[in-house]
Amino acid sequence: SWGLGEAIVAGEVTPDRFVVNKVTFDIEGREISSKLRWCTYKDGRIVHEDLPESLRDVPSLDDKEILKLAELGKKIEKHYKHAMDIEWAIDKDLDYPENIFILQCRPETIWSKKEEIKKEEILADPMTLLIKTITSGRRLS
Repeated sequence: SWGLGEAIVAGEVTPDRFVVNKVTFDIEGREISSKLRWCTYKDGRIVHEDLPESLRDVPSLDDKEILKLAELGKKIEKHYKHAMDIEWAIDKDLDYPENIFILQCRPETIWSKKEEIKKEEILADPMTLLIKTITSGRRLS
């Protein structure tokens, strides 16, 4: 979404949604929301206001930013050896890729609860299991 994340947290907007394949880095899905409001920082305070019409139905990220965020997300998960919720920001006044900032991350709680795959499944059909694991987010145990 445009502006500060507070508009999302407050339920004022539905953010855009992008789905990136973690193996091929193909952008497999895009849901661009109509965004009517945004939060910005003005004169030393956070203000909630109507979003300019020129931005309402425009994707909040371009493809370079989407793929860079996916790359950073994968690196962060590799570092922590766990799925992570990652909070990030993009500064409109800076050039790519210096405009992308990781603000914080914490262990993810939804995907990590997915059913684990048992060793018997792995031994029974390793190739099919590998494909399913890559595409489903299931964890090997």
